[in-house]
Amino acid sequence: PIRHTTAIRCPVALAYGERESPEFIRHAKAFAGALQEAGRKVDLIRVADANHFEMAEELGRRGSAVHAAALAQAAAHPRRPRTD
Repeated sequence: PIRHTTAIRCPVALAYGERESPEFIRHAKAFAGALQEAGRKVDLIRVADANHFEMAEELGRRGSAVHAAALAQAAAHPRRPRTD
């Protein structure tokens, strides 16, 4: 995806845990930077005291920044009814 940022048309939320490997953190920050350079809307969310495998739990944990970002994106882009 980092080489195709101009093709991305929707807002992107990226989240990483502060206890992830340095490489995972670098990837998230580099992708966020590339999206910003391409003029895309991106939210970079750092989750305190979380590792890579706990990020899915953050998505489902009410009140977390990751959960809030997912809900905000869903609300901003409501599903359109099918016409077929």
